[in-house]
Amino acid sequence: MFNKELVMLLLLLTLSACSKEADNYQSNQNSNVFEAERLKSGNSTENSNVQAGDTTPEAPELELIEMMDIDDLRLDMESLNDKEVRVRGKGQYMMDIFMLTKNDADMNPIIIDISRLERNDRKAILKNCSDVMRKCEVTIQGTVGDVSFQPGIVAEKIEW
Repeated sequence: MFNKELVMLLLLLTLSACSKEADNYQSNQNSNVFEAERLKSGNSTENSNVQAGDTTPEAPELELIEMMDIDDLRLDMESLNDKEVRVRGKGQYMMDIFMLTKNDADMNPIIIDISRLERNDRKAILKNCSDVMRKCEVTIQGTVGDVSFQPGIVAEKIEW
C-alpha cells in the first residue's frame, strides 16, 4: 500500500527528530518498570496518588500486563501474534500512522493501530505526538497482529 519512497521519508523524518531525550529514556523506563512492579505487588507509597491534571486511570482499574522491552518485542513479534503486550516508548503520529520507537534515534518503528482507542485518547495522540521534532512518551497495551500489512500492535489502552 505504501511505496518505498514514502517509507524512506517517514524513516528520515523520524531520524531528524533526534534530541537529548534519548539519553533520559532508559532511566525513565527503569522507573516505570519499578512502578509497575510496585503496583503489581500491591505495595504503595504516600506519593502514589494521581496528580491533578493526570488523566491516567489509577492502577486498580487497569489490568496490569508485564512491561515488555521494545527490542524483545521486535525480536519476538512473530511468536507473539495474537498475544496481549504492554510496551513503553516514544510515539509519533505522522500521515495517519502512529509509530512507536525505543528513543528518538531509533530507526525501527513499530506501527500501532489506534483505531480501537477511545476518541479522547486518539485526540490526545494528535495533540501530543504530531510534532516532528519531539516525540511523546507513551505506554501502549494491545494485541500483536497485522497493522498496514506488517507486524504491529492493535492498541487497546494508552498510558501517558
